[in-house]
Amino acid sequence: MRRGGLGGEHTLWARTHLPYENGIASPDTFARVFGALSVKAFEQCFINGAGRDTP
Repeated sequence: MRRGGLGGEHTLWARTHLPYENGIASPDTFARVFGALSVKAFEQCFINGAGRDTP
């Protein structure tokens, strides 16, 4: 996986929302977390959440 680029910018932005005391998770961590999710359950939650923001 490619690393670098906008990492510093994204870290500053992300820390405005949460402290991230141990840093921001690596792409490998995100892959493991999203890989463990149920696709159907994630899809339903996403649709329900996105539906609240649309007129």
